[in-house]
Amino acid sequence: MNRDSAVDSLWWAARPGVGVRLLRVFLIPFALWVAGVARLRAWGYRRGTLTTFHAPCPVIAVGNLTVGGTGKTPFVRRVATWLVRHGYRPVVLQRGYGAEIPGRGIDEEGASLEASVPGLRVIRSTELRAGGGDWSFATEPRVVVLLDDGFQRQSVRRDLNVLLVDASRPFGNGWTLPAGPLRESVAAAARADLIVVTRADAHPEEAADVVDRMRALSPRSTIVLARHAPTALVRSGAAPESLRGRKVWLLSAVGNPAAFEATVTALGASVLGHSVFADHADPPFVAWNAAAKRAHAAGADLLLTTGKDAPKIPAATFDLPVDALEVQVEPIGDGDAFDRLIATAVAAERPT
Repeated sequence: MNRDSAVDSLWWAARPGVGVRLLRVFLIPFALWVAGVARLRAWGYRRGTLTTFHAPCPVIAVGNLTVGGTGKTPFVRRVATWLVRHGYRPVVLQRGYGAEIPGRGIDEEGASLEASVPGLRVIRSTELRAGGGDWSFATEPRVVVLLDDGFQRQSVRRDLNVLLVDASRPFGNGWTLPAGPLRESVAAAARADLIVVTRADAHPEEAADVVDRMRALSPRSTIVLARHAPTALVRSGAAPESLRGRKVWLLSAVGNPAAFEATVTALGASVLGHSVFADHADPPFVAWNAAAKRAHAAGADLLLTTGKDAPKIPAATFDLPVDALEVQVEPIGDGDAFDRLIATAVAAERPT
């Protein structure tokens, strides 16, 4: 069993084997410590014991409770697109887990966002997140800061706190790291102003369960169901529907590769194989090339990656064409709830 499949079994499997259950028991004391520290930090920020930085511009935080794969990047893209359309200048502050794109100073997620939202700026800086560094950009007119992966970063005051929960795998085994995928207790959802249940269209029963649990934990939060909507094939410019009938081989280094595969399959493509790399991984050219050769041998006519991974795929020629599927998180039903909360957040008076 490789590392990724072992972690998958530990965190997400409904019925793990005896070895995995024993490992989980060993890790539970560490998980309790992680949960306790997170709870103590949250209490400190609520009481004012820990200092919160007040930015001179509106701040929208987008994050999750689990490690990876809920749709943060597509949601940030949705918010940034709305902001640009309404005359604002979004600046994304990212933690930068991924590999740095040469000459850019940002990782693949940041490069993907900048490419897909003209007018968006990405800054990779943990210092700025904590309220240190040079925040002079935030004093410019119409700037709105988006804290990417910012739900736990309580050191910066936010005007809108957004929590994403993936209906396909909401909370794993219910334990915090390292015994489970949670960064903090599920009860932390009470801090959210907006809870977005992603992939709700593909998992309606699970989404309903998540909504019930979130309403019990955070009755003041606005809860919106959402789907991952394919928007374009970014390299060819073709519509996602053009994948129907194509024989594709997938390449991905994302938090939830199964969801990416399900999206492509739903578009009518025949998925012949899927080369999966660890989330945010930056494989060398030889790894991409080996995947391309496997795809060619299997009879694929297209290598397809995610919009997030596209900046990492080398420009070198493979035996097959390469394209990238871009997706955006779109609301189901009350779509205006997204926009109303964003509009209220950016119009809020700055504290003095």
